[in-house]
Amino acid sequence: MTDDVADLSPGVEVELPRGLALNSVRILCPGEHLVTRFVKPHDYSREWRRRLEARIGRPVFGGVEFVYASGEVDDPAGGVMTVGCDAESGELCVFALRQALVEHAGARGFEAWVNRFREVTIAGLLPARSVGEVIVEPQLVMRILREGFDDEQTFLVARQRVRTYLAGSLATIGRPTELVGETAHRVRGDGPARATIVEVDPGGEVKLVTRRGDESSWPADDYTVVATPELIRIRNGLQAWANVQVAIGTLTPNKRRNTYAVKDRFVAAAEALTRLGSRLALPGDAVAVIEREWSEVRVEERQ
Repeated sequence: MTDDVADLSPGVEVELPRGLALNSVRILCPGEHLVTRFVKPHDYSREWRRRLEARIGRPVFGGVEFVYASGEVDDPAGGVMTVGCDAESGELCVFALRQALVEHAGARGFEAWVNRFREVTIAGLLPARSVGEVIVEPQLVMRILREGFDDEQTFLVARQRVRTYLAGSLATIGRPTELVGETAHRVRGDGPARATIVEVDPGGEVKLVTRRGDESSWPADDYTVVATPELIRIRNGLQAWANVQVAIGTLTPNKRRNTYAVKDRFVAAAEALTRLGSRLALPGDAVAVIEREWSEVRVEERQ
């Protein structure tokens, strides 16, 4: 079993209702990956993995007998080698391509991370929209899969999501007592990417608690707050939430259900993927290529 679980994404992803466009393109992988391999100890745990990641400064993949980092790592406990795409049942290849996607997006100035579902999320490929005090930001969400039997191939499944948060920061947002218990969204600084708000001192600090129960205080100017539907309705009323739904694309400008929402999301995902680019640099001067032609376009209807 693998366990390369990454940090939660900053902000909140809002899954768009009434259908989901799942768009698949093939990734042409060079067939080998440069990795650094560490022996997996008998008392292996997530805490051991986190300590290793902190020491080498990058995520790792936990295999059956070994733990791997993508690329060459200067660490006395690691050994640098090249492995085939079929190593660790193909999951090591998937891990390496995920990391390549994150680094490729970061190098082009976009915010990118791997979420707890092992999906790569990239923000900034498409412009955000302001709706009153709410920011609606599109995201491209991608999952890498290996499929096939005699001729196994690698695919990237892409879809669009959005995240919503309040404009400004906790240092300037009014009525801060309404925000206690809500989820903070980091916009700058080194604090946790996402945590629950315990206390807000406008112009001063915000006290946060993470999912693991760790409490800490950070400059209020470093954070805003995730704009959930309930928070939007409480602060701005039902009409404000309807306006946000128009920006998200689930409603038309006249506040009717958008029957073309799934098509619109497919077009947005395709545009975002085009802006991302098709060539992914891999460690060791290798290159993976995202094909431009869709292998499959599917729509999953929701009740």
